[in-house]
Amino acid sequence: DKTALFSAGDPADRFFVILEGSVRLYAATADGRESTIAIMEAPSSFGEAAMFSSGLFPVNGAANRGAVLLHVAAGPFLAELSARPELGLQMLRALRRWELRLLDDIREAKLMSPVQRLAGFVLSLCGDRAGPITVRLPFKKAMLASKLGIQPETLSRNFQRLAAAGISSRGDTVNIADTKVLLRLFRGESAAN
Repeated sequence: DKTALFSAGDPADRFFVILEGSVRLYAATADGRESTIAIMEAPSSFGEAAMFSSGLFPVNGAANRGAVLLHVAAGPFLAELSARPELGLQMLRALRRWELRLLDDIREAKLMSPVQRLAGFVLSLCGDRAGPITVRLPFKKAMLASKLGIQPETLSRNFQRLAAAGISSRGDTVNIADTKVLLRLFRGESAAN
């Protein structure tokens, strides 16, 4: 189901580029509990900050089934970076986008209710499409619950709340009667007009 890439504390002697699929970055406690820090999806890269700072991966990483990754070793990459400084600027831009994404995640966790977080996630799967549409969850619901910072039972209750508003789910498929309703729920408004 997933392939371990590294564990927290491992040397960050490489970074990864996701060409297809997704990777879960997560923290684990001594008693075995896990908390998803981020789900990285193609096209994106990760691990650069650890490689440039402490030299150790701060969290665990696992590739989800079907992910295709490019492994970039630190030594040859750093040599190329010395020869081509413009690559450093591109990496800084990518790290800034990552920082902004984390800030958004923190804001959502602190300010939004679980149903708002779920509605926002489902809405993000819609892209710029409107009206009635069907989307697929990119990973299992247990992982989605962890990504949203809620328990699986809370996720189930909030999917039931979405169902009452015309947004039903079965397995990894979510049927949305009207994206406007989803947007209202995301904004914390009533599902009704």
